[in-house]
Amino acid sequence: MARSRPVVDMARRMRMANLIRQKRLQAGLEQAELAERIGVTPAAVGNWERCIARPDFDTVPKLCSVLRISATELLNMEPEMGLNGDERDVLSSYRRMNPANKRMVRTLISELEQNEQERKFEYLRNSAYRMPAILAASAGFGPTMDDELPTEQLYVRTNPYQQQSTVLVKVNGKSMEPVYMDGSFVYVDEKRTPRVGDDVVVIYEDTLYIKQFTPRGLESYNPDKETYPLIKVQGWQDVRCLGVVRGRVNEYDILAGQELKEVEQAYAAIEE
Repeated sequence: MARSRPVVDMARRMRMANLIRQKRLQAGLEQAELAERIGVTPAAVGNWERCIARPDFDTVPKLCSVLRISATELLNMEPEMGLNGDERDVLSSYRRMNPANKRMVRTLISELEQNEQERKFEYLRNSAYRMPAILAASAGFGPTMDDELPTEQLYVRTNPYQQQSTVLVKVNGKSMEPVYMDGSFVYVDEKRTPRVGDDVVVIYEDTLYIKQFTPRGLESYNPDKETYPLIKVQGWQDVRCLGVVRGRVNEYDILAGQELKEVEQAYAAIEE
């Protein structure tokens, strides 16, 4: 039974062909000049660039040296497995240094890395803001509030709503849909005095709500008024206002995953 021929990855071969041509042109070499430097025929270089053939194992190191690329780049392997041309030059220079100069280079690299880390941390702190988030806020039937509202710290991207707010509040319930969806967060300004027309976060009869402040009282956006009736109040004597809603928090605003870890490290760096 005849053996099946291996599948040829033409996309990978084409990538190598294009890379050889690109790097040769960047080096200002004709095909014949490149061929002479690495000890092959001009026809061989032409075949590589036309994806007819590939460099053999013994030719790859010479080709990479002349074109100033790593073997991993040429072969489309993982980048950490090799060095590019600049990295090889730096390593070669370092190896020729005496021990004292090598120590100076390592010290300088350490200082540069620290400066780079500090600049990165400063950028991250400027791009994300740590805010307290109230998790038990209700838009309909909410839990009874204790003196201490349950909160946690969230990191949000810097944006105009965040800059106008002091706390995040999580919506719990459907009384404010479709404006504020159940499970979402809103930006809240605790310092602003509420005005008619504002959406507000209030505690009424020991329950936390998000409602619209109208001349009639505290209303829900949900059209189901039987389920979510008007809350009538006399001024603010019967209700404690926690703040005015500034806007909705988009899912993109709240950091998560690796991005969150990096921002947490940036904030931890100034708290140590």
